[in-house]
Amino acid sequence: INAAKEPPPVEPRGIVLRASNCEVAGNVIHGVLNPGENFSYGGIYLDLAMAEISQATGYHQLQVHHNKIFSGQHNGIEIASDITGLDIENNQITGMGLNGIAVQQKVSSVNDLRITGNHISNCHQLVKDEKWWIYAAIVLTETEGTQIVGNTIRENGRLADGFDIWGGFAERMRATNIAGQQFFNNGGEK
Repeated sequence: INAAKEPPPVEPRGIVLRASNCEVAGNVIHGVLNPGENFSYGGIYLDLAMAEISQATGYHQLQVHHNKIFSGQHNGIEIASDITGLDIENNQITGMGLNGIAVQQKVSSVNDLRITGNHISNCHQLVKDEKWWIYAAIVLTETEGTQIVGNTIRENGRLADGFDIWGGFAERMRATNIAGQQFFNNGGEK
């Protein structure tokens, strides 16, 4: 699905969204990890650089919830632009080549973000020499007014010897609530 005015990114994705005031819910996105040409980066790609902000609220008002995202080559949910007002809730993300939920390094602000009740497991398979600026189940750049609550982060980076794998990583955070996370067996086997 490509809900965009412009062409999608070069890589195949499950859902490409470049619009605001939307809900992405109840989808199953499966990407096949194989060395052939017919692989999918999988996941949900959010690029709201051209999206209009609600006049009433000043927010993008975007909800991503109750999706099952698994076995893609790249990130489960990838944020490619500044955004205000994003809820990422109760998604199941497993077996991704890179991170579970990740913000591109070029993004300067992700504000009023809620990441709650997600299950992120067995990510960081690091196939086909994919590179990312940092490896973690949840990767953020600059954020304000963010809530990261009640996520389960399990067995990510188990095949990633030689890489530092974090449960969560953020460059700069202000007015942030991080509570009730569960981390189990993350990082490469030694």
